[in-house]
Amino acid sequence: MTGAAEFRTETWATHGEAVVTVTGEIDLVTSPILRDALTGRPHCREVDFTHVTFCTAPD
Repeated sequence: MTGAAEFRTETWATHGEAVVTVTGEIDLVTSPILRDALTGRPHCREVDFTHVTFCTAPD
């Protein structure tokens, strides 16, 4: 888990619609931050997960 300190969202507008860029690892700690970034954005056109990391459980 990376934790909330290393997780961030950035929102910017293009042609009147929101684009949300997500950086870090989405997990139980950071998912409320992502939810808040996406809530209330009815004109959200794009969510960019390019910089999201995924952690798998060790074998």
